[in-house]
Amino acid sequence: MRDIDWQAVAVLHKQRQKIGRKTSAFKVHGRKIKQADLRKYLKDREISEEDLLAEAAANDITSQNVSDYVSCFTPTVSSDPASPGHSSSQNSSTTDRPPTKGLLATNISGSNPPEMSESAWSDAFYIVNRPRSASSETPSSQMSSSGQPAPDMRSPSEETAGISSAVALHDLIPLENDAIFCDQVQQDLGLLLVRSLTPDSLDLSSETTFIEPWTFLNPPDDTGSPTVLCPKCHAQISSHLPFPSNFILGKESFMPHSMFFHDMNLESPISHDADLASVWMACCFGACIFVRRQDFDYVAKSLSQADSVFGEMLRTQNSALLTSLNSTLTILNAHDQSKMQMSVVRSALHVAHEVLGTEDPISVALEWMTALAWRKLPQCRVTTKHLTTIYHQFHGQYGPNHPHTLAILYNVGFSLLRDKLYEEAESHLRKLYEDSRLTLGPSHMQTITALATLSRALSNQKKFEEAVELRKQAVSLGQRTLGRNHPHTLESMRRLALIYKDQGKDDLMEPIYWAVLQGRIKSLGPKHDYTEGAREDLIELLKKLNKWDEHGEVERTIKKLFEKADENSSDHEAF
Repeated sequence: MRDIDWQAVAVLHKQRQKIGRKTSAFKVHGRKIKQADLRKYLKDREISEEDLLAEAAANDITSQNVSDYVSCFTPTVSSDPASPGHSSSQNSSTTDRPPTKGLLATNISGSNPPEMSESAWSDAFYIVNRPRSASSETPSSQMSSSGQPAPDMRSPSEETAGISSAVALHDLIPLENDAIFCDQVQQDLGLLLVRSLTPDSLDLSSETTFIEPWTFLNPPDDTGSPTVLCPKCHAQISSHLPFPSNFILGKESFMPHSMFFHDMNLESPISHDADLASVWMACCFGACIFVRRQDFDYVAKSLSQADSVFGEMLRTQNSALLTSLNSTLTILNAHDQSKMQMSVVRSALHVAHEVLGTEDPISVALEWMTALAWRKLPQCRVTTKHLTTIYHQFHGQYGPNHPHTLAILYNVGFSLLRDKLYEEAESHLRKLYEDSRLTLGPSHMQTITALATLSRALSNQKKFEEAVELRKQAVSLGQRTLGRNHPHTLESMRRLALIYKDQGKDDLMEPIYWAVLQGRIKSLGPKHDYTEGAREDLIELLKKLNKWDEHGEVERTIKKLFEKADENSSDHEAF
């Protein structure tokens, strides 16, 4: 190894010490380097670490420009010292279970989520061996058959560990020393939670332009973030934590809902189950905020807390578990957070395997949801028939209007739609919409997605008139719950335009396409791929309608929309 590589290791080691990491390990061109190796190198050269850091400074090596082939991680306790973060599967309670035949009529004991290639796994940078929650009771980790680390949890006696991944430390930018907790971001996060879980507990009659806090969930871009001051404490909003550091560091197990909802004028109280579900969802959304800060160490900690809370939800048979998961995945997908979506559902599956086993109906449903998020449904063993079996089981066990029953019925309807069994899908989705509207409320995300998916089933059968009416209802409800410019609402509007296209009513598409473009500029930003797609759709339509003139007034109008967004450093970049 070259001296310059040791200099990079020393720089990373120093940075780790500054942020409180007591132990570190390194990789250089794939070769594992321990702290003992660094000490031996220093001893052989008869220099101190400060001398090596001085050499690094002379070569202009900092934690921000270390070469990509040099990385750093926190080694975790393992039965195999050569594999940091991986412990022997012989300790796993899941893999120790004897093989049995269950719902899938096949041996699924110890089954694993969809596999990814090593390069794809590295790209999904926050699907990592997360730090263990101090509140977990599971003593060991397990390995999947693909060789990837399964998220696991430590016993209460163990320290919270750092993450173990292929991400270099210069990509794990720590929270600034002046990072503060101000409840402004927390209150904004609370708004997202209540709208996602129990929107009908709010007065939504006049809030159709609500958008700003939702932008916290957008993926980061390469345009940088402007300086935005908090309206409450007047500090930079980028220095804010979404919740107290004690919680994210694992020193508090769960947060009371009052942390998020105490200043809201709720028309009805939040149930205990929705309360706990809001904490889990807060961890997932909080991780998105940390991603925008480029603080992937805290992303991992936040998702680790999500694992802990999800385990508690499983153990207490939380009635909001499946509906909150459906809503979270829908919202993350709308915000183009596919990696976070994949990470959340895959981790939920692992936790379910540990708490319930692989054959529990909840675990089987999560296996299907994981395959859907990872775009692996063709390889998934869970079929529409299995989901239907779970639905009937839940119907008998919990009743027709239990949230579990409604969530699974949506999955059945969606799966039938994918199977191109449109009439059956329509029947199931009609029932779901009525039951969800009466049980969860007309503005609940499960109700809105049921209505939107029912519109798709009707459109695929060329029942265009009813499909249009139901899609309009879905758009209207989405505007009330999420806001007029929320990405999910805008996508529903775009699909309404596509129904008009199938009807040959291109003239009705134009005002919708203009609205979608303007909305995406506000909610996702002018440089997002979805925004660019909306611009291209509009231009193509205008050409078809003979309204497009190159370098003419229409083109100048579109350019002004983008220029205005750039000039104002739009709020979508606030984090």
